[in-house]
Amino acid sequence: MKRLIPLLLLACTLALVVPAAPSFLPPGRAAAQAPNARPQWEYASLVIGDAAADVQWQAGGTTLTGPGDVTRPDLDRSVKELYRQLGGRSESPTLGMLLNLIGRDGWEMVSYAHTRGAQVWMFKRSGR
Repeated sequence: MKRLIPLLLLACTLALVVPAAPSFLPPGRAAAQAPNARPQWEYASLVIGDAAADVQWQAGGTTLTGPGDVTRPDLDRSVKELYRQLGGRSESPTLGMLLNLIGRDGWEMVSYAHTRGAQVWMFKRSGR
């Protein structure tokens, strides 16, 4: 009888642990993603021209522009116009607020470059 109690405890412990064991292990590659299921990405760009302070958002077939003025560059006015076109509601948006608005729509910034004449932000999001 004394030998039977430890065996019963071991059997009960195994009965509880073995079914739950797969949840403690990291998932295998096959379980994590079905074969041939690859993410589809959409890409977009935000371009701010240095000289005329024009701002352009391009995503898929959509292009929105906050027009600049060569004679009187006004980045704030251009950002404000594009911010409103994207659905923003603030009266005095900043570039940071514009980037946050883009992020709320699922876009993730993947690169930034300041080339001669323009700043370029590239974004991606999973296809919808």
